[in-house]
Amino acid sequence: MDIRVLRYFLAVAREESISRAADVLHITQPTLSRQMMLLEDELGAQLFNRTNKITLTEAGVHLKLRAMEIDSLMDMLERDFSARSDVMGQLSIGSGIYSASNEVFSSLQDFSRQFPKVTYEIHTAAADKLKEMLDKGLLDFAIMMEPIDVSRYEYFRLRTKDKWGLLLSAGNPLAGKERISVPEDLNGIELLVTGRK
Repeated sequence: MDIRVLRYFLAVAREESISRAADVLHITQPTLSRQMMLLEDELGAQLFNRTNKITLTEAGVHLKLRAMEIDSLMDMLERDFSARSDVMGQLSIGSGIYSASNEVFSSLQDFSRQFPKVTYEIHTAAADKLKEMLDKGLLDFAIMMEPIDVSRYEYFRLRTKDKWGLLLSAGNPLAGKERISVPEDLNGIELLVTGRK
């Protein structure tokens, strides 16, 4: 399977049209249609529902996710090998929305002054997703909040501490408390929380 064909597939998925994707890719529509049929033959799966508007089948959605990962890795590889004597390339960083992230991004300002040809790609997600991206090689490093299994990684703890809090209406009995005890104060109260495990 050729990376070029995967990129063709991603263009069709994005544009939801063979003709629009062909225009974007600067190739003819019959050529692109043939490439997509050959890809489906190679994979032994139908990737598209072909109606007025092209949509992805379940197999197509699965391929799209994998193709995006492969495309991202290929971009990183191409950038790595395009570097000459200067330090250049792209750092892929993952982070949740934490106070500790400010500490890291402040350090990157100094790094950027020293190595101006380095660019950054920032991914925001929960720690479970960031860990998955690290494992797939899609991130160079990530800022994550414990608890998380770090036994497979080189890591250090940042000095900044994040605190969890509650947003409450002013009339809520807990709003007047200086500190909330878990689980005593929260027992029996319905909460909206993040989806992290």
